[in-house]
Amino acid sequence: LERAQHRLNFRSHSAMHKAISVATGISYCSIHKALSGKRKAKRIQVQIKLCLDRWLKKAERGEQLEVSDRHRGVPVEEMCSLMPRLQQAFATKEAIYRAISKRTGARPGSIRRYFQNDGLLKFAPLSVYRVAKEILQSAPQVSSPQSAAPHAEEGRGVSRIASKAENALRKWYGRRDDAELEREFKDLRRTLIVTLKQRRSGAVARR
Repeated sequence: LERAQHRLNFRSHSAMHKAISVATGISYCSIHKALSGKRKAKRIQVQIKLCLDRWLKKAERGEQLEVSDRHRGVPVEEMCSLMPRLQQAFATKEAIYRAISKRTGARPGSIRRYFQNDGLLKFAPLSVYRVAKEILQSAPQVSSPQSAAPHAEEGRGVSRIASKAENALRKWYGRRDDAELEREFKDLRRTLIVTLKQRRSGAVARR
């Protein structure tokens, strides 16, 4: 059950039970009682097992599940880990939010929240995460693993983010009461820190 929950990107066991209920027609209470707690049921209805097997096989084939985003999502930390590479493909974070918004229908303001690891949200919708990864794959300067000078490209990416953070800090100093400018600077600072950590980890792995 733990493997299935994480492999299928369910937000929790309870969310997985609700999705199984929708897919099978079995009541949520029956499913939750059978699959929860230390003393789980010794036998369960066969539809539950078949439903999970079907979903896991689809996931292995890379196929999408017909399950609502209400039940599935990715940790916000995983969304944040995409930001450094996305910023190499877009001029501003707002441009990233608009691009994802255009393809998902979610508002840019909502997209912004999914990239803020501030403890207010634990999960981001799976559809938003999927679109962000698709955008990365379609951006040649980001998605190509074999570049002529990978280390130089990484350095340029760090420099671009650092320059944006410096400009944002300068603007914020001029208008310290502007909460939007403060958030922009802090987001860029956080992105720079994450990028440097990822670059350091990559360097260690290549040794």
